[in-house]
Amino acid sequence: GIKEIQLSFRTNIGAYIPLYEHPYINTVLLHILGRVGGIDTATNSCEYIERLDSLIKAEETRAAQYLHPASLRVLRHEIQDHFIAAVSAMITETIASLLNAPEQQHRKELRRAFLLIARLENPYCMEKLHAVLKEHAQESIISSCKAVEFAGGNTTPDALALVKTLVHSYEHNKERAAEYFSHGGSLDDGFVLALEEAFRTAVNSDSITNVYGQHPAKMFAEYYHICLSKRHAAKLLYIQPSTADQNMEILAFEKVQQAQIIVDSCDKKSELLKYHELFLARRLIADQYISLELERRVLQALDSSYILSGVTSGPFQMISDVASSRDITQSFVDYLKSNAVDSQVSRIDISVSILRYRPWLKAMRQEDGDGLRVPSIISSMYDTFEKFYKKKTDQTRQVLWNWAHSRVTIKFYFPHFTGRASKTGYTLVLNMYQLAILTLFTEPSGLGTGYGSPKGPCLTIGQIFQATQMSTARLQSEVRMLTKAKILVFVDATSEMDSSATLLLNNRFNPKNKYIDISAMRRVQKAAEESRALRLLIKDRISLIKSQAIHKLKQHKTMRYEDLRRAMHSHFRGFFEIETNDFKEAFAQLEDNEYLKRDINDKDLLLYVA
Repeated sequence: GIKEIQLSFRTNIGAYIPLYEHPYINTVLLHILGRVGGIDTATNSCEYIERLDSLIKAEETRAAQYLHPASLRVLRHEIQDHFIAAVSAMITETIASLLNAPEQQHRKELRRAFLLIARLENPYCMEKLHAVLKEHAQESIISSCKAVEFAGGNTTPDALALVKTLVHSYEHNKERAAEYFSHGGSLDDGFVLALEEAFRTAVNSDSITNVYGQHPAKMFAEYYHICLSKRHAAKLLYIQPSTADQNMEILAFEKVQQAQIIVDSCDKKSELLKYHELFLARRLIADQYISLELERRVLQALDSSYILSGVTSGPFQMISDVASSRDITQSFVDYLKSNAVDSQVSRIDISVSILRYRPWLKAMRQEDGDGLRVPSIISSMYDTFEKFYKKKTDQTRQVLWNWAHSRVTIKFYFPHFTGRASKTGYTLVLNMYQLAILTLFTEPSGLGTGYGSPKGPCLTIGQIFQATQMSTARLQSEVRMLTKAKILVFVDATSEMDSSATLLLNNRFNPKNKYIDISAMRRVQKAAEESRALRLLIKDRISLIKSQAIHKLKQHKTMRYEDLRRAMHSHFRGFFEIETNDFKEAFAQLEDNEYLKRDINDKDLLLYVA
């Protein structure tokens, strides 16, 4: 039967306490016990919590009409001690399971369970809830990042998707925590710290590194690069690149600020800053930065050490170099207009970046380009510029030209052709190596043959190498891009890329687009190569999983599906993390090839087929 619940004794004030308070409270406790005592908390925890919550509210409302305020406090204490503290572990476990369930179904249950725990005002119970929230938020954030790894059909990791998912997942978990665990109108500091710790752990977890194939720090830096690069930001912000004004600067900075919480949580801050400097150098060299002032603001927001070191730090020195280069370039243009110089040089629209060697050394790709024989008009131009620069700045140091980062825009008319190509012309965006190659096919004479032919001269790879003096690897790379753009073609379509292969201008070159950016083609090619490499990697992983699965099945003859999956995860844990889709694909291939089959009576039981 129902046992009487004894109350702790307190000071007797007249006859009120022994004759009225004690019997009333005893009756309430016995009533509640009778209503919830028959519920199995192991299997019906939500029902127990709901029943207990409604009973407590009803009895407290009724008691407020009959009991003295001091007695009401005693009643609440006894209820908490007998019915909530005794099952606090069960309520905490219920909260953990409800957090992992679909959100819409258990909002009321979560809130009800938390308010019961909050009544205890017990720091230990709240610490347990903080740990539950931390674990759930961490798993939720990592799972979200894995789910969008190749969102939208992309075959390469997407920095935008990663950052967007991390920020959205953090905000989502924060909103859920505020909805379920707020007390007195706000989250206590313990829950806030639990969310921050969960986010930091997720951001730096090996799981994300394994999924994306690189440390998140590099992808965070890439996100900054996308937001701050004029070309990428225009697409991201739905703005025309030509309108890179103050509005674009504000919008780009807002995008960058959205990722500040990620930067603050990243353990490998130095690595993130290293990649940021690399991308910064690329933007500055390619003239793809939105504004120099925006770059300074972002650097200061990234790390306070930049503020302390001021303009002497490497990244700030890079920005200073670009700013001074713009002034010197403008002075050089004014000099060309006001002085009698080579007429060909004066027709060139020039922009020169003068980079101090030390801060740019790590960020720039250094190549052996000093021996390149550039076209005569370019040679005249940079000779004139060197003399002007040294005189203006009193510099005695040697000026080294890095052609790997050059960008040349020309109007090309296919001089040996007649018809549309000779009249319209095409705007080509090249680098200096490609220009040096292309110029050989427009000269009146040279090492090649057929200069009087309507199709123009033919030159072998060996002759181009002799004329330009660029490295073999560089020459092959640039010729490959020019032939891919169909500007040059091989005389023999079956020719290999060797010294005897012969090239000439494409007499059938007739694209609809009059603007051709070969540097953009190189970026597309690089992305395609990365995509192919990733597909091959996944294919190899699936082959390894299949091989090891067959080995396990041979040993055991029969295995359950989950046991086989866990065995594969355990075996490859030190090498790579097996994704669910990869395992399913490997399993499907084994089943299709009849290496295994499922038991007729138990579909979860796998049988090895010899």
